[in-house]
Amino acid sequence: MLKSSLILGVIVLVLGMSACGIDSAPSSTPSPSPITSPSPAVAIKQALVLSGAITQTIAMAKPAQTCGKISIGGAPQFHAQLLDITINQYPATLLIDITPYSGPKDYPINANGTSIALERQSPQGTDIWSTQGAKGDIKIDAGDKSGVVNAELLNSSDSTKKMQISGNFYCVAKK
Repeated sequence: MLKSSLILGVIVLVLGMSACGIDSAPSSTPSPSPITSPSPAVAIKQALVLSGAITQTIAMAKPAQTCGKISIGGAPQFHAQLLDITINQYPATLLIDITPYSGPKDYPINANGTSIALERQSPQGTDIWSTQGAKGDIKIDAGDKSGVVNAELLNSSDSTKKMQISGNFYCVAKK
């Protein structure tokens, strides 16, 4: 389990870096660090519902340290990575990305780098669901630390398998 968690962590890091336009190859020029916000040491409440090919409520998740508005290379982006999710007894990670990010508002899926991806590990392998070729939207709330999603997710290995994700996500505990 530790080995698969480590592999998932590396995959998520590489996918997240790729989605943000970061080259994983070493560079002689230091790159700017993203703006980070404190992350809770434990999972916080979420209010997300999956329906369709997978039916599940995501009630708890641990946001990554760079959850919310970030800046990479001077370009504003929104990045939410929710860790420690369990879907049908298997570990999963949810990624929400908006590039370029222009503040709290509605962002249509697949427009200018707006996407959602869900990666689930199981004994059969990695199961990846994304908004690539799908429809929906993401609304980021004031404060850049939470939002509402309503989107269709397609399975990367079989696009006829569809799932809907809807509800609220949080980068910080709700007050």
